[in-house]
Amino acid sequence: MSRKLKADIHAEYQEAFDRCTVRAESLGLAQGIAKRIVDLRSHYDAIEKKTTVPWWFAGILHYKEWNFREPALFEQTVADVLIAKKYHQATTRTLAAYLWGFDLWNGFQDGSGTESIWVWGSTNVLAKKTPQMGAAGILRHLHTQGLVKVSAPPQPAKSAGSSAKAAAKAVAKASVAKASVAKAAAKPAKKGKKLPVMYFSQRDNAAQAHRTCNTASCWMGALYMKTALWEACGEDQNADLNFYLPKVEAYGDTTDHGAQTNALSGLGVKSEWHTTLTKDDVKTELNAGRPVVLGVLHKGHVSSPRGGGHMILAVGYDDTGMFIHDPYGEMDLVNGGYPGSTDGSFRHYSYKNLGARFEVDGPSTGWGRIFKGSRA
Repeated sequence: MSRKLKADIHAEYQEAFDRCTVRAESLGLAQGIAKRIVDLRSHYDAIEKKTTVPWWFAGILHYKEWNFREPALFEQTVADVLIAKKYHQATTRTLAAYLWGFDLWNGFQDGSGTESIWVWGSTNVLAKKTPQMGAAGILRHLHTQGLVKVSAPPQPAKSAGSSAKAAAKAVAKASVAKASVAKAAAKPAKKGKKLPVMYFSQRDNAAQAHRTCNTASCWMGALYMKTALWEACGEDQNADLNFYLPKVEAYGDTTDHGAQTNALSGLGVKSEWHTTLTKDDVKTELNAGRPVVLGVLHKGHVSSPRGGGHMILAVGYDDTGMFIHDPYGEMDLVNGGYPGSTDGSFRHYSYKNLGARFEVDGPSTGWGRIFKGSRA
């Protein structure tokens, strides 16, 4: 970040952040992103140690660029990119400077200053509402929690000639570095859809950790479809257990799909349980902006899946597979079970292997829950 930040631009970002608040309908998403950043902080601390770039800056980049995927690979890759972009040499280390630094990282592709969607998305700073959560909204939430600390006041700028030269170099390096990180990330193709659904794990449901996948998946879908539920549950990080599960149990067991339907309806979220779904049905729902609860057989080899069933939430797709919020972690789609990561957010499950576990008895035999209406 050798490119110099002019005083008037610094003031613009600072003034905007001083008045920045996350829009009500996006508070749940900001809360969930901030929680995930804190959960993965050890990776970002390692980046800070190597680059001096604050851990929270790296954490926000991890969400914005990688959707929290592959944290170990992110840690290894992005530290080098930050150094290549000279972020470790930044002399102005204020909140405003870092917000501008996010735009610099993104090459100002989504606007600059107070018109930057990449920075101000889902906040009151932008005149128009956007579904994209900007860096400032996440930073605001972390700052409110007392987790963001900055140091080193602004330093005098170099001469105009030196500044212009540094800017030219920074832009050139930014292009090269961004291409490098994109290649290293090995992301799936961008064609498709991805919904910004807040993730909940069933593993922290101490009472019924191994049997509340249905409740966790339905709750994630409900919270996305009706954002007011986040305030209703008191922004509880274990709301699937503490807030939603008791409502399900008023009608039956957590595994009872009828009980889930009634509990969701009681919260003002309409849904239907189906047993004849296809992959295309799921994609149609995702295109309409609605996540889909899927029933899969998670045990045994993919050639002969077995088990009593496991519920997951489809939150997006591309041309090779679906993005899944798996409340139990990352499934081994080939061999079955969960031998790896316990973080199941935005996992990319291939059509081939997911399909074999979803449409087990052939085409149009998939079990799942479809939400009705539009997001509110």
